[in-house]
Amino acid sequence: MGIRDIALAAAASAMAAASLTYWLMLPRRRHSSPKENNPKEEEPLSPRLGLHDLNPILQTAGRAKEPRVAKRYFRNQPNKTHVIRIALTGGPCAGKSSALNYVRQRATAAGFDVYCAPEVATLFLNSGVGYPKSAEQQYTFQSSICILQLALERTLTTIVQGTGRPSIIIYDRGILDTKGYVDNDTWQRILSELSTSGATDAAERPGLFTMGVTEDYVLKRYDGVVHLVTAAEGAQEFYKSGQVTDDSGAAVVRVETLQEALTLDHKMRKAWCAHPHHNVIGNEGSFQDKLNATVQVILKLADETHPAECQRARKSMYQPA
Repeated sequence: MGIRDIALAAAASAMAAASLTYWLMLPRRRHSSPKENNPKEEEPLSPRLGLHDLNPILQTAGRAKEPRVAKRYFRNQPNKTHVIRIALTGGPCAGKSSALNYVRQRATAAGFDVYCAPEVATLFLNSGVGYPKSAEQQYTFQSSICILQLALERTLTTIVQGTGRPSIIIYDRGILDTKGYVDNDTWQRILSELSTSGATDAAERPGLFTMGVTEDYVLKRYDGVVHLVTAAEGAQEFYKSGQVTDDSGAAVVRVETLQEALTLDHKMRKAWCAHPHHNVIGNEGSFQDKLNATVQVILKLADETHPAECQRARKSMYQPA
């Protein structure tokens, strides 16, 4: 079975939604790395669960106390939903893992349910998919990431929308991240693929795919974008490469040099720069300052784009348990 078949089968079987329960318990591998992890060097800070084990901690993390009235999710109008959706992106060694955990803690305290969606490339790699070698394999790999990412976003938004509670979804990278890994011709080809994949069997899998996917459509899927700048810019002494553990304690292989990390970081900024709420958080202060700034930006975006949800969340903070 090819990568494309894996992506389509995964979307059809709701793999995207199910993956949330074990994602944080699996070893992390970056899809920019051509090397394999050395399991002897993995020293996770928390117990790892099996692929099919459920994690009740993740399932019950952070709940708002007072639910709101459930609203309909408009599938063909990506910006018309009452769920707050944030793409968290950035360069290598930028602190995304710590930011995800910290935002969930702080936003939950602010009255929101917070959902942290997995990085799709990591799902593929942890499933045994190898790194692409040829240009065509790279296209297949990246386009398959986008196909599953789109299915994950739609499925998760629909599920979260149905809870009737003030909610924030944070995506560990979004569809536009792929643009930073490929040239423009390949990116346009991927957009075309997103517009046509599954069209022949849409009756069997309604809602997973949409004709006419454009870059503007993709941008409107997110209320805001938060870009964490790589440590290679402004915090070089903290940049780690090779066989290392990331800021959450997971073993990763990071092969980018300082200059390569800078180049990739700037490509990601350029890929998302057209979004009206594109926020770049640098390394001017301490790492805690960076985490605090990330939380402030996300809650501010939530307030600006979904003020009714923010008001609802604030009220829930003062309700008795």
